[in-house]
Amino acid sequence: MYIPQAAAVTCGWIEQLTEYFARFLHVLKQLVPELLKWLCVVLNLFLPWISRASAQLSEWVREALIVTLELVHNRVYLAHILAWSIFFGPIIILVPSLLIHELLIITAYNSTFLFHGQLPDNYEALRLSMSDIRESHFSFVDRSSAVFSEWTSKYPPLMVFRLTGAVLGTVLLYAIWVGW
Repeated sequence: MYIPQAAAVTCGWIEQLTEYFARFLHVLKQLVPELLKWLCVVLNLFLPWISRASAQLSEWVREALIVTLELVHNRVYLAHILAWSIFFGPIIILVPSLLIHELLIITAYNSTFLFHGQLPDNYEALRLSMSDIRESHFSFVDRSSAVFSEWTSKYPPLMVFRLTGAVLGTVLLYAIWVGW
């Protein structure tokens, strides 16, 4: 019976792989006890700290809530914008960017009046040439919003975070309205 040369090489390769795997298991058997000793030392260092931290956890939570409420109370507008930005996601970028875009077009158009008509009056051409920038920006925000919505629908903690932003934004809007 004829055995091709490639098959003979393959068998040698399998034997070599088996030898490497045996060496790996031998080294792993020597490392596991050392790793367990190291893990015990690390846990013995951190367990007293963790037990003290968990005993004082209620005090930490109370202090964190007090500091957070003071921060929100002192910067209510910033917290309001941040909460609605979390809820709306990337689409919140459109309002200021469109405002800036339109202000640039109006400024460019009105600059013709600064030079007393010496510049050509082509508002339509200017607006159409700038529409490509606006459309690419819309496309980017649309793709980003789709990813944001997909992530929040796929992962419940992100959905809770997003809805918390909406609730906090609504509460802060009421607080701003009544003069908090």
